[in-house]
Amino acid sequence: MFHCNSCSSCLTDDVCHLSTPNTSFLQGQEEETQQQTKNVVVGTNWDVCDYDIPLNKRKIEKEKKDKDQYGKEKSQLHNVSSSTSHDDTKIANKQETKKTCNVDDEWEIKKVLEKSDVCRTLSRLMLKKELTQEFVIPVVLGGAKAAKHKGVEVKVWDVDTKSLHSLVFKIWTSAQSYVFNKRWFKDFVLRRELKKGDQIGLHWDQDNGRFNFSVIAL
Repeated sequence: MFHCNSCSSCLTDDVCHLSTPNTSFLQGQEEETQQQTKNVVVGTNWDVCDYDIPLNKRKIEKEKKDKDQYGKEKSQLHNVSSSTSHDDTKIANKQETKKTCNVDDEWEIKKVLEKSDVCRTLSRLMLKKELTQEFVIPVVLGGAKAAKHKGVEVKVWDVDTKSLHSLVFKIWTSAQSYVFNKRWFKDFVLRRELKKGDQIGLHWDQDNGRFNFSVIAL
């Protein structure tokens, strides 16, 4: 036991009052420390509740708004793209139809087929004199002289079916008729199922040295 020499009571008491802790004082210090800690916690909770949470809420709302705006713009772009694609498809289909039918000004010779043009017995395509003299005779080998004698073989490219055929251009002097005959009925009337009222077109292809053929309208 430690005793203080200056304390007379220490000589008789078992415990020195100077070395004994003041319980009430320490208890007061502990309560004050706890209160300060409590105040700090309360202050921290106030900061979180009244400041951080509203900021987070605004951030979440902004992100949601941006996401909704992005989705809206993406949807609009998709609609525009779909509309553009649909228009492009329509244009492509129209161009393809035009290409197949070949309805343009390149056909120097056009004719609506008559009954005699699709007749098996006659087996010839009769052409107008004016068109033949302008667009056929100048390009065939031997010209009118050869055509009047035995006829001139010419190559004919079917643009629609991409197939090459052979016809004979001939001038019938007795009737002053200008015709394509030989395989006309078999290679064109039967193969293409031509009938009266169908319109066909012909023009000379200088680069390939042949006539191009197409069914313009059925």
